[in-house]
Amino acid sequence: MHPEITHIIASLIASPPGDAKTISVKEAVEIALATPPRRYGLTTEYALRRFRAMRRGKAPRRRDLSSQMWDEFARKVDRRMQLNPAETDFDAVEHILSCDAPSRYYITPAYAEKRFYHRKRLSHSKKQ
Repeated sequence: MHPEITHIIASLIASPPGDAKTISVKEAVEIALATPPRRYGLTTEYALRRFRAMRRGKAPRRRDLSSQMWDEFARKVDRRMQLNPAETDFDAVEHILSCDAPSRYYITPAYAEKRFYHRKRLSHSKKQ
């Protein structure tokens, strides 16, 4: 999700919405975070490993945005497996990753801004 959100922020800055001539990074971040994500941006192997750890009660329990995303993801996988009892957890995870998206970006505006500046710094260092 991080490359996707930083791309949206950069696009908004390069081409501001509406009649605006320019847009600040903070404004671009707010607009970008309000758009629905297109994908989870996880590998099947990592998502499956994390899903199984959650089901065994081995995943760390935190109260942050990442945990909220994983809870949403696990609910979708569980629902998929209820509707398709013959499907394995691997197949259910793979289906959710390829056909579904999170309901929102699970990152704070400050972190999205930090990722944007990090990406910008990396792109400048590659040009030199």
